[in-house]
Amino acid sequence: DELRAQSSQFCCGWYLEIRSLYQSSSLFGEGADARIMHLGIDLWAPAGTTLFLPLRALVHSFQYNDGVLDYGATILLTCPLPSGPLHLLLGHLSLDSLDGLAIGQMLESGTPIARLGIPSENGGWVPHVHVQLIRNLQGKVGDYPGVVRQDELDYYAQNCPDPSPLVAGMWTE
Repeated sequence: DELRAQSSQFCCGWYLEIRSLYQSSSLFGEGADARIMHLGIDLWAPAGTTLFLPLRALVHSFQYNDGVLDYGATILLTCPLPSGPLHLLLGHLSLDSLDGLAIGQMLESGTPIARLGIPSENGGWVPHVHVQLIRNLQGKVGDYPGVVRQDELDYYAQNCPDPSPLVAGMWTE
């Protein structure tokens, strides 16, 4: 995926995709314990690309996950839906995307929410956004696993539904 991202301005990494590149870092475990199942969608675009909210949402939490190959600047939103709330995680953002946010702040659909970060602020990655939906945050704040072990996939595939329907609305107002 990273090679494809370097050869084109816009690329995509898929939901529930096996990512062998994570095996190159002990951060994601080793051998049978390696976390290689990707729970979101990654969209590569130039650093600074603005993302817009596809749904009305409440700011749940945000933080700078500054470890190498971590999310970097991360925003967690709660989207009130008729079927119940869903959380939306956006990772690998620019640090200034966290400026002006407040927990509990309501944001309307179409609001510019963040920009894609450069490697020095997004965990060391080629510029992209990780988009993930989460039903139950399990008490987590400002962070949630985006990659899990294959033996954990049954739970996480249920808890983290496919975010594909949301991504088209993130590129335009």
